[in-house]
Amino acid sequence: MYRVAVYYIALLLYSRNMKRIDFEKQSEIFKALGHPTRLLLAHKLSHKELCVCELNEFIEIEQPTLSRHLKILKEAGVIKRDKRGMQVYYSLRVPCLLNNILECIQDI
Repeated sequence: MYRVAVYYIALLLYSRNMKRIDFEKQSEIFKALGHPTRLLLAHKLSHKELCVCELNEFIEIEQPTLSRHLKILKEAGVIKRDKRGMQVYYSLRVPCLLNNILECIQDI
């Protein structure tokens, strides 16, 4: 059911004016958000910027696993990273990213 929702949203985003590379980039974003933990991380970051330690307290997973999920989101362009001294802070590159998507698929 989740894949159907993602496919439906991808179709809504696609238009005749879009280049294939744009559609492929959007597909990478959906793939990155396709894991429940990464979707939860993105949701948490949609409210405010958080450091890795705060995310780790909230998610309660092993540090290497958290780092892997954050790397996938960063490589897809969903989040950005800001290192300040010894702390690394993450935030969504586009804060409204999840607003419409989650509302659209909530009733599916």
